[in-house]
Amino acid sequence: MKHQYFGDVNDYRKYGLLRSLVSAPRFSLGVSWLLTPDDGSTDGKFRNYLHDVARFRHYDPTLFDALSRLRDPSITRSVANVEAWNLLPGARYFSEPVPDDGAGRVLHSNRALSVLEGADLIFFDPDNGIEVKSVRFGARGSSKYVYWRELADAYNRGSSVIVYQHFQRTPRDQFLMNLARKLSNWLLGASVRTYRTAHAAFLLASQPRHESLLRDSDDILASTWRDQISPFNCCLS
Repeated sequence: MKHQYFGDVNDYRKYGLLRSLVSAPRFSLGVSWLLTPDDGSTDGKFRNYLHDVARFRHYDPTLFDALSRLRDPSITRSVANVEAWNLLPGARYFSEPVPDDGAGRVLHSNRALSVLEGADLIFFDPDNGIEVKSVRFGARGSSKYVYWRELADAYNRGSSVIVYQHFQRTPRDQFLMNLARKLSNWLLGASVRTYRTAHAAFLLASQPRHESLLRDSDDILASTWRDQISPFNCCLS
């Protein structure tokens, strides 16, 4: 995640999904931002939706109104606003930048899991998504990915996990099915399903004790986010 992305249309969908997933009482959320430095690109500037109130506000009026502060150019684009503006009520956050080097990354991951210990659901928000073969753990550019071992560590501590995933230049359905199968193999006993948006996907691996609550959230998504967030039928358990 980069601060420059904060508040764009993909963020609106992302926070909407998380708010729906943790809508059940006493179901807690932890967020590991996996922060990397802003790069000066135009990515993350897709905020025109904030001016199209009729089209976008009804999905989550409270969330939309809060993000609409970004129409003021003096407002800083920062994930710190998620906590300051209470966009994800009750959530805990780990916001240390992610290093590329392997030893530093291990320490970063351990600190994150310590801070987020006990959260029912932990969200990982890497720049690109889950690891790829071409970028090994500890290599240059590895900070843009979350690694299978990190997801497994969080799951094995008792949390359900959800991860942001950027689409690659391959057929999307098959791409998501392959990732879902791998996630199911790494996180033994988890029920795995995915959610699609226009530009990205999210993979959710739920603990057995959380499955019924998280499955109920699909009904909330279907009734509120309709054409913006779609459960993709690849449920594995």
